[in-house]
Amino acid sequence: MIDRDMNIKVLESELLKKGRLEPRKENPSKSFKNVVESLKAEEVKFSKHASMRIQDRGVSFNNEEISKIRDAIQKAEDKGVKDALIFIDDKVLITNIKTRTVITALKNEQMDEKVITNIDGAVII
Repeated sequence: MIDRDMNIKVLESELLKKGRLEPRKENPSKSFKNVVESLKAEEVKFSKHASMRIQDRGVSFNNEEISKIRDAIQKAEDKGVKDALIFIDDKVLITNIKTRTVITALKNEQMDEKVITNIDGAVII
């Protein structure tokens, strides 16, 4: 008879020894937490400022462009870039790579001075 105070791990160990229980087969790459984290890691976010600028400046992105932005962020991350300037067609994005967040967005012709500061890399799509 099993003592009521026996902890679950001890019980599990005993059942494994007696062959009454199959060992757990954990696959960390398939765990729910890892799947959610990998989906979050692929997500492209837009800051409040960027969202306002996109609306004010008439900038829009289709699904294909969002996918290209995601790829550009990944390329920049692979190279160790922290803040990137991303050129996609006629649009320019300043993006924080670590948080995968677009900080601001504009059309190429809206760049008055043609000077961009506080970036350490650029990706041209």
